[in-house]
Amino acid sequence: MAHRLEEIRKSKGITQTHVALKLGYKTSSYYNSIEKDKNYVPKLDMAYKLSEILNEPLEELFPNEKILA
Repeated sequence: MAHRLEEIRKSKGITQTHVALKLGYKTSSYYNSIEKDKNYVPKLDMAYKLSEILNEPLEELFPNEKILA
């Protein structure tokens, strides 16, 4: 199953730019590519950062996925 990053981000009214800046990127282009890649499986540190930024548990963001250590 694909990740739910875009769906959850939009439901909370959060912009890609906001998430990108919180992740330490200067622009939203890299984060945009993450959302578009529905097979993206993050490393553990990135998964935790996204979970914190979107205020959702990992299981909601990446259902049925194994997070890479």
